[in-house]
Amino acid sequence: MEKERNTESQVLAPEAAGYDQWLAAEIREAIDDPRPGVPHAEVMARMQMQMQMLASSRPAPARRVKPRRVAEVPGSGGFVAV
Repeated sequence: MEKERNTESQVLAPEAAGYDQWLAAEIREAIDDPRPGVPHAEVMARMQMQMQMLASSRPAPARRVKPRRVAEVPGSGGFVAV
């Protein structure tokens, strides 16, 4: 008999469960945060200022760096594809 191979979904299931738990905790923390919300227009204005400051304060990169393909899910000991 041929040995059974794990399918990709079987291999990724524990990783997905860890990510789901981490994401649920992040969402709960945001919902429970007592601070007042920040209007969307204010957030966008702040981000625009930050992007302009960054663009003007540093030279263009000499070469592009490949993005990472996996990241650790905090507190789960697992990794998730990014």
